[in-house]
Amino acid sequence: MGGQVSYAPVFEKFSPEKTVSLSEACEAALRVSDNRAANFVLSLTGGPEKLTAWLRKWGDHVTRVDDYEPEINAFPEGKAGEERNSTTPLSAVELWRRLDREMEATARVRWLQAMVGGEVSGTLLRALLPENWQVYDRTGAGAGTRALHARVVSPEGEVYYLAAHVDAFKDRDLSLERRDELLRMLLQEAVKVMEERAAR
Repeated sequence: MGGQVSYAPVFEKFSPEKTVSLSEACEAALRVSDNRAANFVLSLTGGPEKLTAWLRKWGDHVTRVDDYEPEINAFPEGKAGEERNSTTPLSAVELWRRLDREMEATARVRWLQAMVGGEVSGTLLRALLPENWQVYDRTGAGAGTRALHARVVSPEGEVYYLAAHVDAFKDRDLSLERRDELLRMLLQEAVKVMEERAAR
């Protein structure tokens, strides 16, 4: 189930004897991007192939998941054109919009509650929007990559969906700090658009 998983701020504190529910694992994966929790969820729900099939069911014919953590974020050396563990900002936005509108009510509430309490994205979109805007987001990072997907609600209740991806394909060793800086530049443009629309 993948190689050595280093980032597990919740699961690394659990003893081997602890029983963990699927709900707890989902929350850890969404709230703090716990990679062991993500693998736990994947393994209990049929693995990457089943997740990709679920995405197809929801109309996403672009996103695909082929591996567990940490390989899911690894860039395949010498295979720059390989379609593996990939998505696009547009497909992410369309999927989030569909899930938000059509997901079963209880599952939707759990999904949003975990993301609104996200603890690893405070310096990104959350830092760029006024406090009276509500942010539900997920971040990701790999070899030279950085991404953020979000559902944003204005003070007036208008809902926006956005996705921003950074891919330093010429520098896979680019620091996370620099990738965050580039991602914030993209997000700043999105914030301008949302605030302009909210002001109309």
